[in-house]
Amino acid sequence: MFTIYFVCTGNRCRSPFAAAIMARLTAARGVTVRSAGVLEIPGEASPSATVAAAERFDVDLGGHVSVPLSRVNLSDADLVLGFERRHVAAAVVEGGAAPDRTFNLIELASLLPEGGSPEGAATDPFERARGLIAAAHRRRVQTARFVPGEEVLDPIGLPLNAHVEMAEQVQDLCKLVAEKLFDAPIG
Repeated sequence: MFTIYFVCTGNRCRSPFAAAIMARLTAARGVTVRSAGVLEIPGEASPSATVAAAERFDVDLGGHVSVPLSRVNLSDADLVLGFERRHVAAAVVEGGAAPDRTFNLIELASLLPEGGSPEGAATDPFERARGLIAAAHRRRVQTARFVPGEEVLDPIGLPLNAHVEMAEQVQDLCKLVAEKLFDAPIG
């Protein structure tokens, strides 16, 4: 089993969309994907603009309701992905996520190696993915690679085109991460 959690601010736009995309990309691999938000606003629906944007990517968020980070335990998650630095910090401090398995989505996409399995990689796909995540964390620590501004914009309160742009960016990043972690073209 392999579990990925996405964490955003209210669990209404970015994280539920990313979770739906990643779940679709990794369904054949048996990956469990969930989402939560750092704000304490349980049971809130996704904004209509997010629902409309998601529909353009064949994702149905019409029934989604927000889940606060306070109601989940991230300690056993294999990978936790936020969209802003504060999401990463909250996932670790408030959600119990392991720091070495918690990243900003853009950051992880850039830290994972391009193509192919590293020398001596595990043959089990989940162990291989865990090894790549550990290597990405080592690379992050060695290079202090994070650059301010490498965050996915929160479209809440913005017009539909901002929600569509967010969805496109998140879909592209999720596809890249899924392909790199599971060493196969996806989707």
